[in-house]
Parts: sequence; structure tokens; C-alpha cells
Amino acid sequence: MKLPKKIIATAHLEWHPYDLKQTAAFRQLLHNNSARLQEHFPALMAAAQDDEAMQLLAHRKVSDWNHDRAYTYLLIDKQTGVMAGYIHLKDIDWKKKSAELSYFTDAAFEGRGYMSEVLQYFLKIAFQFLQLERVFVRVRKDNAPSIHLVEKAGMQYEGTFFLDTGSGPTEQPDMHCYGMTNADFLRKNPVSADK
Repeated sequence: MKLPKKIIATAHLEWHPYDLKQTAAFRQLLHNNSARLQEHFPALMAAAQDDEAMQLLAHRKVSDWNHDRAYTYLLIDKQTGVMAGYIHLKDIDWKKKSAELSYFTDAAFEGRGYMSEVLQYFLKIAFQFLQLERVFVRVRKDNAPSIHLVEKAGMQYEGTFFLDTGSGPTEQPDMHCYGMTNADFLRKNPVSADK
């Protein structure tokens, strides 16, 4: 099932499918949050340091969407029009019907419940529209706010990747894996399952 490229509106945010015209604003969002994102998103942060690498990243995000390999939304605060965050469904395995989510909120918008709003809605898209069977998130074991967020969304702790090499260039922190199945989602959201 292909995800259409259209803007989604939730209570506080507009979700814009990644578009090449947004590359400069996205790069600025990365720079504004570089100190806290470096260890969590090393590939994004490396690309943000170089014009050519950022353009390649932007084109890859558009291509991934067009070929149903990954879907990236840039989150715009409705009240201010400012880019407030990012959510990315990636490594989609259509045979296993599984994918990984990654996300971040701009520091200026943390604590407002925006990512909780986004995560709940994105899980609905993943399970009801895309008909995935499993969605998972890797979270640094020391990232208590993100752990609270995924647990609040109903995701279950599945295990820990020790010294996960997918993290920052110098430090290799342990990463917790949280996941949710389609059946878990339907149990947690019986009303939305009928829509």
C-alpha cells in the first residue's frame, strides 16, 4: 500500500512529506539541535555539515518515499509555522510487514506533547493504512523522555542492543528496542480500528 504524498493535520501540527524545497529549513532544524542529536542521528548530522551531502540526503528521502522504502514527514507547528520536528518510517520490509520509526522534536517544542500526538497517529497509519504487522523503535537506554513516549504509546520493551554500532561515531551506547504489533495496536485502540 503506497502512502500518498499529502499534508496531514493533527491537533497542533501539520505533517509535510519531505520535499526538496524544505532542505534548507530541515538543515537549519538539524543545526539548531546539533548538540542533542549528534549521538542519536549521526548520519543526519554528518549530512548537515556539507552542502553536497545534504542534497544527496534530501534526494534519497524523496526517492525512498517514491519507491516505498521509507516515509519522512517534517512537522510544522500550526500556530507559528516553524518546523518543530521530524518522524521517519524506515527500513520497511514489505515481506515481513515490518518497519522502524525514528523521530525527534526541536528543543523549543519539547514538553508540549507534540511527539505523543504524532506517534499515536503514525502508528495508526502504519497499522491501518500500510497494514504493517510490526513497528519498532530503537531508543538509547539513557533517553528517559523517549522511553516514556513509546511506552505511553503502548510499545513494549523487546530487548537491548548492547554497544549498538548504529549510534554516534565515538560512543556506542546500549539501545533499547520497543515494538508494537498490529494486534497490540488493535487491542489498545479498538475504536480507531473500526475507522
